[in-house]
Amino acid sequence: MNSLPGFLSLVGEAIGVGRHHHSALEAERTIIDRLRDRQALIVVDEAHLLRDKLLDELRIIRYRAGCGLALVADETIRMALARCQQEDGRIGLKSDLATQPTAHVEDIAAGVLGRAPPRWNSRR
Repeated sequence: MNSLPGFLSLVGEAIGVGRHHHSALEAERTIIDRLRDRQALIVVDEAHLLRDKLLDELRIIRYRAGCGLALVADETIRMALARCQQEDGRIGLKSDLATQPTAHVEDIAAGVLGRAPPRWNSRR
């Protein structure tokens, strides 16, 4: 994903506010409004593939909506986060989830959400 409008379209669709907006600013505001005060957690898989401006957009959404943000990525994410110092300084937990039992991953999500996450189908 390279473009901000395309990225916000995917995020909007994932959280149920639709993917079509008149502008990136409208999409961002709609996403923030939906997530605000809901104890939400945004989980981004393959986050190491996101460009710096998209990581920064996630930081803005997380900050303004007051939600959690989990970046699931390989080790190359460290380089991108080093360039986004505002986000790198706010990392609360770095964990290799591939080595963790499913129950531990659920505990990590519960800590961020402040509640137990809904059960999902695990491939493990």
